[in-house]
Amino acid sequence: MFGMQYRTYKETMLPQLVRLWKEEAVRIRYKAYESPEEWKAELLDKPDFDPEGCILAFTDSGSLAGFVTAVSQKEFLPGQNNDNTPGYIFMLAVKEEYEGRGVGTGLLEKAEAYLKAQGKHEVRISHKCPVKMSWYIDREGHEHNKAPGIRTDSPGYGFFLRRGYELVQKEVSYYLELEKFYIPADVQKHIMELKQQGIRVAWFDGARNFGYEEMFGRLKDQSFLKKFRDGIREHKKILIVEDRDGRVMGTAGTVYPEKNGRGFFSALAVDPADGGKGIGNVLFFSLCQELKDMGAEYMTLFVTETNFARRIYEKAGFSVVQEWAILKKTV
Repeated sequence: MFGMQYRTYKETMLPQLVRLWKEEAVRIRYKAYESPEEWKAELLDKPDFDPEGCILAFTDSGSLAGFVTAVSQKEFLPGQNNDNTPGYIFMLAVKEEYEGRGVGTGLLEKAEAYLKAQGKHEVRISHKCPVKMSWYIDREGHEHNKAPGIRTDSPGYGFFLRRGYELVQKEVSYYLELEKFYIPADVQKHIMELKQQGIRVAWFDGARNFGYEEMFGRLKDQSFLKKFRDGIREHKKILIVEDRDGRVMGTAGTVYPEKNGRGFFSALAVDPADGGKGIGNVLFFSLCQELKDMGAEYMTLFVTETNFARRIYEKAGFSVVQEWAILKKTV
């Protein structure tokens, strides 16, 4: 590796950092933010960002050759703590002219050392990183609000594997233009059959609905429960499936069209106690229709490669637009 000076982030470095982002991260389809201020708000102003974990590599002439951002989670869900959660590599980008010259390796080693000093035993590249940035679905010109790992068709995938990272699982990203969406006749029939049993898709009503705490307890997913509570606290519209008494049997979480035209939903979940009734299928098709009716132009989502729900998404017209890998390494 030739001479490089490694420095932690200072505010004076922001213009160079944003310029390199636009040159290199955008080359692999990350969103190009309109201004340094917008980019800063997406990363540097987030509570989990630590300047000590953002390391920049400069040449002797002062040119920025690359940077890496390591993230150590600061806010924890019940059952989580600093010791039992991984550290994350959020982004590693090297200017094209310096690729293959040891810059990426040097940055990665320093990022791993930072996370180890934070008490982390494992490093991950994953959608669970608390800092996220949007990426473009290039053939459609639309975006997804977070990258679920590292693209398997990118040079970075092999780079991390060669440096001791292991594949945890693969994820696939799906896309659908909602103009093309419709609810098939067999799903419409099933919606009517459930209604006859007193089961229907509805908007959450705090005065009527109950049982969601118990549902999330059976799902054993505190992140879903937090998103649901946040939606209630923020007075957002929450799509649910309820029985005739008002008990929550499933939810798509907070639902709304984003400014970019993307239909957003926070978490799709069905109570395990109500499995086998086809509720997930009905909920998902109803969710797509609601977002279309609300004016959303398209939807994106990602799911584990082996997830059985893929057949529901494909029946609804979604197509795969990208494959991702979630990686880990013990430090």
